[in-house]
Amino acid sequence: MDFARAGRWGNANGLLRRLLKSTRTASTTSSPQLLVPQQVKLLRRERVLRLEYKDGKVHLLPAEFLRVYSQSALGAGRVVSGRRFVNIMNVEVIGNYGLRFDFDDLHGSGIYTWETLRRMGDSKFSMMKEYVKSLRKVNKKRDPLRAKLEVKGQ
Repeated sequence: MDFARAGRWGNANGLLRRLLKSTRTASTTSSPQLLVPQQVKLLRRERVLRLEYKDGKVHLLPAEFLRVYSQSALGAGRVVSGRRFVNIMNVEVIGNYGLRFDFDDLHGSGIYTWETLRRMGDSKFSMMKEYVKSLRKVNKKRDPLRAKLEVKGQ
């Protein structure tokens, strides 16, 4: 997918849709059996979700990556910044459909389908590169803002 032609970040939801469509016919994910991981493991210390698939692929999806590409953030069409150190507090399996995450920044809406997770894993590096580029465009950073404390004279 040519992210340079995807337009400005304000159309992030369309960007993810085009990404998912562009890989829909890929042979690696054409079988429903290859979309559902055999093993899902939350590595809290590393802030990573580990997905292991039947075809031998292993995806390590950082919590930050999952958080900034959440459907609610994409639907709002805004850049989610300051989430470098976000973590996943809870993972809930939603039937045979996918996963829902509770992040420690209290974001917990949105379901990630198995297909979406697989495609995000397959495109993680280009998507993160695009995310960092979009942050630069709006002069924001991955690191959280630090509050400036003023100490008044004694």
